[in-house]
Amino acid sequence: MNKTTSFAKYQFIARQPIFTKDKSLFAYELLYRTGEKKNFNDQIKDGDQASKDVLVNAITVIGLPNLVGDKKAFINFTYNLLKDKELLYNLSPENIIIEILEDVKIDNEMIELIRNLKAKGYTIALDDYEHYRYEYYQKLFPYVDIIKVDFMLNRKADLQEIPKKLPGKTVLAEKVESNEVFEFAVENGYRLFQGFFFSKPQIVKEKDIPINSLINTKILEEINRDNYDLKKIASLIEADVSLTYKLLKLINAAYHSRSKEIRSVMQATALLGAEEIKRLIYMSLLSKNRFEGANEVIKNSLLRAKFCEIIGGKFSNKFEKSEFFLTGMLSMIDVILQMKMEKILSQLPLSKHIKRALLKHDNELYYVLDLFTRYEKGDWKNIINLYSGSIDLKDIEQSYIQSIAYAEELIGVV
Repeated sequence: MNKTTSFAKYQFIARQPIFTKDKSLFAYELLYRTGEKKNFNDQIKDGDQASKDVLVNAITVIGLPNLVGDKKAFINFTYNLLKDKELLYNLSPENIIIEILEDVKIDNEMIELIRNLKAKGYTIALDDYEHYRYEYYQKLFPYVDIIKVDFMLNRKADLQEIPKKLPGKTVLAEKVESNEVFEFAVENGYRLFQGFFFSKPQIVKEKDIPINSLINTKILEEINRDNYDLKKIASLIEADVSLTYKLLKLINAAYHSRSKEIRSVMQATALLGAEEIKRLIYMSLLSKNRFEGANEVIKNSLLRAKFCEIIGGKFSNKFEKSEFFLTGMLSMIDVILQMKMEKILSQLPLSKHIKRALLKHDNELYYVLDLFTRYEKGDWKNIINLYSGSIDLKDIEQSYIQSIAYAEELIGVV
């Protein structure tokens, strides 16, 4: 990547999905960080002001609907932010869940603040609950609706005990990193779930890409030729009703501002162009296998694709934007198809560079994908340490927000 070091003031805003036990999307937690120092550990000291700046930016500039759609947003609040009437004035109980940080001092003033917020209609969550501190939190429990239990910090016996000890509360399992842990949490009475269990495949047995996806791979083989045959591509698309429908929907979205009467698949194919056809095929591959939680995974694949395209296009001269896009798009196909990535890649006509990136081998395609995965987890420290010498940090949040809008718009197409 080009060396374009910048330590100008930056802001990071990311979101993490929170699911119900049937893996439907319940809400997003907003993660945020701001700063202007070279060393992450030398961040500006006024953390409350920093948090307020980012939140106000998210709410008034970016807009919560652009970040979380019609879902609620969990937002972390420090003690001082809970007392900030100006900030709370800009918030609404309709779309905000106030998340009290675990290190907030629970005194009479704090209890009164929470009681007043509860009276105004806010949903209150307690973050990073550790069961050994049960007695300490007791005064807070009457006003708390959701208890977020960190699965990394509590013992297994305590994890089983907590839902029983907190009747009437919605208990959220936090940092759920595998499907096995998810199932354990469901069995023990947890009702909400946060973590990256949805981003890893649960492979029960090997299986091939379904037969209805072979048309997609044939199209990819043809369209990646130097002198591809557009008529052949159109005839292959016509053989798949679902793909034809998606092609027409994509055409409609691309040309909604002016009248465009499509008379044939051949016309639609020529109008859309080779690169957009490639994107359509990959989106189609993603959506062939539906499973619990699939919509969020597919949405995240689209988000990754656009983010990689934007960032890769800014900071790499070695690869085309389309290569970055496809790398991001296919980075979760192992989850969607519930197959090993190596098996999938052996059946797709991708460049060796994209395959290497998807197998997590070092190249610029992988570096940009790695940046995204760190960003969505809120791994700000390593983003700064690893990428501040090659990527202007100010561009990351903007690219992420732009990618959310792209993914939300296209999720209806796939």
